[in-house]
Amino acid sequence: MMSLLVTLAFLLLPYQLGSSFSFLPSFSQRKSRYSSLQERPHQQELVPPPNRRGAPHGGDMAYINENIQRQKNTYYQIRESMGEDIEDCIRDVYGKAYPQNQFWYIGKLAFTSGTVSEAVALQRQWNLLQEHGSRLRPVELGRAFGRIEIFIAPGDSEVDVSNNEMPLKRIPRPPKDTITEIQKVSLKEIGLNLEIVTNNGLGFRVDRSPSGGLLP
Repeated sequence: MMSLLVTLAFLLLPYQLGSSFSFLPSFSQRKSRYSSLQERPHQQELVPPPNRRGAPHGGDMAYINENIQRQKNTYYQIRESMGEDIEDCIRDVYGKAYPQNQFWYIGKLAFTSGTVSEAVALQRQWNLLQEHGSRLRPVELGRAFGRIEIFIAPGDSEVDVSNNEMPLKRIPRPPKDTITEIQKVSLKEIGLNLEIVTNNGLGFRVDRSPSGGLLP
């Protein structure tokens, strides 16, 4: 009997306190909240649907399958044209995030050494390297997207690099005042074969000094 009286008193409390008091939002309040949800702009969505996404950045080096496959095909064309003499046209590419000293293998670069330098060949494809590195190693490199430091070694030198017998050479980010000239490099003169991790996601990495030098 006592519990019934307590329940009735609780239910009648809003009426005793006045009509403006209520434990629950009024109909008009609920309607207002629903309307505000309906009126939220699409740009507030965390992941917009494909039909509302803008074009990827990077132009002919935007990180899309068409560009990735084109650069891969050009890589093989340049490499095959040189036969076994790849010393002047192939480089292994590594990336690291400051201040870490772990260098992650990203892929292989090909370039026509008679018309373009290894530095310019990499700088021309800089966006692809940054995009792929951040996806290849999202934990180690992903947070450094746009600032991943790029290093190179002679082509197919993975064994020497893993044995601490081959230093890595850093290629600087393209200076802003040279970007226009770098973009004039023909896509037929440069290629990129990006790494695909297949060994249980472990990837290939080496430890070096911050500048890419050999460890003591």
